[in-house]
Amino acid sequence: MTILPRSRAPWVPARKLTTAVSALAWLLTLHAGTTVEAAFPARILVISSRSVPNGLRTSATSAVAAVGSVVDPREYARAAQAAGLDPNGVEALLKVGPSQGARLIVLFAMQRNTLLVGFRAGRSGQPVHEIALPVHHQKLERREAKRLEAATVRALSLASREDQLVDSSSKHVSEPPEVNVSEPVATSDREPEPETEAAPETALAPQSVLADAPEQVAPATEPGEEVSEPEPASNTTQASGGLAAILGFGVGVGERSVRLPTRAGDRRLDTGPFPALDAQLRADAALGTHGLLGAHVHYQTSVALKAAETPAAGGSKQTSLRSHHVELGLTPGYRFTTSESSVSVRLFAGWAFRGLRPVVDAGVPAYSLHGALLRPELRIPIAGGAVTLHFAPELFVILGVSGELRRVGSTAGTGLALGGEGGLDIRLAETLYLALAYRESRATVKSSWFANLSDTERFVTASALLRY
Repeated sequence: MTILPRSRAPWVPARKLTTAVSALAWLLTLHAGTTVEAAFPARILVISSRSVPNGLRTSATSAVAAVGSVVDPREYARAAQAAGLDPNGVEALLKVGPSQGARLIVLFAMQRNTLLVGFRAGRSGQPVHEIALPVHHQKLERREAKRLEAATVRALSLASREDQLVDSSSKHVSEPPEVNVSEPVATSDREPEPETEAAPETALAPQSVLADAPEQVAPATEPGEEVSEPEPASNTTQASGGLAAILGFGVGVGERSVRLPTRAGDRRLDTGPFPALDAQLRADAALGTHGLLGAHVHYQTSVALKAAETPAAGGSKQTSLRSHHVELGLTPGYRFTTSESSVSVRLFAGWAFRGLRPVVDAGVPAYSLHGALLRPELRIPIAGGAVTLHFAPELFVILGVSGELRRVGSTAGTGLALGGEGGLDIRLAETLYLALAYRESRATVKSSWFANLSDTERFVTASALLRY
């Protein structure tokens, strides 16, 4: 008896073919989805607290932009203002935020040296993820930027799930149960109307979304990695984000030379180099993303100054003097980019006082010159702000001359001084700078005699600047 081999079922090759076609279709779908996602990246709305420095805001936004397309925050601010809402408020976040068509809303806030990042679903505005990143030198390091990118990718995935839940919930609510219209329905049996989605009471404070972000965003840890807990929030404003105060003390070398024409002849006073002290106080505040407004007070004086005086009758003698220079005013400015290490221009507009006072009576009387001071300044940061060069021509419009000088020298009551200042600031630590500067000013006041009064002062100083 011959046993014939058992033939295979005719449907086996068809099943393999079907499996292969399904796998190929799945690969094509996956490739198409990846291509579409690359061509049309997810839209992300970034809202930053005022406490976040401009440089840190820029670097953090760049990390988010590596994952999706960042929506212009100005459109969101205009839409919120048009609706009569505060752009930083909870109500604007929940009502206007979803209207921007973003899949994800990212909130930046600052707490000491930690950047707190909160992620919310774009359509519902509900929290989906959070992370805390340490900040060094007011910027994100490469490692922290990569962590922010990974957190953004995860938040996008969680936001998509949240949106799907919102869609399914909306569909369920939008289909009410059928009711027989021929029979009256009692009022007590009616389905309650769905209420509009309101902000959770514990999600954010009612005044500002970003002001309370440090209380909402807690440090997030990744597998195998430890993150230190952020320090308690401080009531003081971050110097880099809002108001920055700079206090400086320094020493240096000064020089003063004076020529005073009189009835009896020409009187000269030349100090030569003398020790000098320098003190200054500055305050700067950011106006928007590019504007700056500050105030500046600067004082320079001599120490143990002795000068060679040449009277009109000839000869020379030593006399003890005290030289002063004071200026105070406002410094509006403009920063060309949103980064703190951006090239900027400023204009010092204020009042200046220049005085010279002999300890004992001398041929040149004690006098003072004061008036309006204008000094445009160009600041050029190098190596991310590690070194900053500045150049500033100076115009001193003398509007007041002391009476004794006018009597002795028959001078006018007004004059003009031209000069300039240049130097560099070297960052030694996060809040400590070394400032090297040279300043020179040449003043001229008309006189009724054969020449004009001239007063030249020079200062070379090295100062330690503390930034708060």
